[in-house]
Amino acid sequence: MKLKKIIILTIIFSSFGFNLFPTETDSIAKKIEIALRTGNSVDLSRYFNENIQLRINDNTNIYSKKQAEKIITNFFGKNEVTSYEISSHKKRGSSLFIIGILTTQTHSYRMYYRLTEYNNRLYLNSLMMERI
Repeated sequence: MKLKKIIILTIIFSSFGFNLFPTETDSIAKKIEIALRTGNSVDLSRYFNENIQLRINDNTNIYSKKQAEKIITNFFGKNEVTSYEISSHKKRGSSLFIIGILTTQTHSYRMYYRLTEYNNRLYLNSLMMERI
């Protein structure tokens, strides 16, 4: 009887969008969201792939993990983050695409990033910021 109640409650909560058992993807996506919200380049770069496509406004290139961390550190040093809100996310295959708005003291940026699974681990392999 107890198991039946647990199953019924799980189905009810799942139908309302509650995730009782968060996946690794959810956990990493949440950690990236927190890193963006706090402007923490060290925490954000923990999830960078060895090479990452990075775009800030009109500057686009593929950088090593260390180079990208320096660029993001520089960006957050010049642009103090005041908020970050996810506006959309979509899972396609082994990738998770997330769009959000990053607000700094001087500008707002539309953020696009993609998490992809490689060797049973999730990595950020593209991060794009466009001033809006």
